[in-house]
Amino acid sequence: MVTLTQLNEFVVFAKYLNISKAADVLFTSQSNLSKHLKQLESDLGFNLTYKKGNHIYLTDEGSHFLSGIQSVLSDYDQLVDECQLIKNDAFSKLTLQDPPFTDKACTAFYELVNSIRRASRTVRIDFAHEKFKDRIALLRNDEMHLLIEYHCADVEHVKSHYEQQGILAVQISNEPLVVWGKRFLLEGRESLDPLQLKDLSIMLSSDASSPMSTLISELPDVLGFAPKIFVSPARSAAQYYYSGHKHSVFVLPQSYINKEIFTSRDDMCAVPLAGDAIPCRGIVLANMKGKAFGLLEPLVRAAEVEG
Repeated sequence: MVTLTQLNEFVVFAKYLNISKAADVLFTSQSNLSKHLKQLESDLGFNLTYKKGNHIYLTDEGSHFLSGIQSVLSDYDQLVDECQLIKNDAFSKLTLQDPPFTDKACTAFYELVNSIRRASRTVRIDFAHEKFKDRIALLRNDEMHLLIEYHCADVEHVKSHYEQQGILAVQISNEPLVVWGKRFLLEGRESLDPLQLKDLSIMLSSDASSPMSTLISELPDVLGFAPKIFVSPARSAAQYYYSGHKHSVFVLPQSYINKEIFTSRDDMCAVPLAGDAIPCRGIVLANMKGKAFGLLEPLVRAAEVEG
């Protein structure tokens, strides 16, 4: 059975490729080190070194094994350090939503994530995309620690709504909402009157974790009527953007439509909404009762923007 001691000895030996030097560094005898290295090769089932003349070299397998095992040992050391921090209540593991877009809100979200990393070296951050799950329930249960959503409703109303649920809501971006759809529907228009959305269907992902779901649910109050909704059965982003019937359109943050996935579509185009722009606000959510809230609150509040 391969032991950590054997692996560490091999790494040191591979540095010098000299039994005498490696044994001195490891404070062991040459015969002991040789015995351990031969046992390691026997346990692995392949040779790590070969001798040519008076010199020792790593085999191809040995070179590859060295590269990989150094990473494993480094991860092991980090894991032990983290466990010591957990033991002393000085370690936090945060699970954050993996934003699906690459727009203004998500840029601000990643800047917030970087500020969390800088604030504490004892925080490990994992990104998760919890498809078809109630993200707010995950937030309340402290299974997820930071979410991003898009809203077009009054931001103070959104904040109040979440505060009643024990959730801090902070706006980190604000930009106009635009409509993206088939070129034959939108080409030649400088803008689209919101009333014309009555004749179209708005695309909505069937993935309950989509941050756009909240914004689309608020549109009836903002528009003054309930637009038709086309729920996409797509299972991937590519399918989603290519699905939908010919009179369906997407509502998206303005900064998102500059991405290649949009600009490369000759059959599609984007137009702004006429009149008072409908806002697309990026809102970050954090559980006020969560274990990590003490760390997150000042950083989240510092990321707030007006508008």
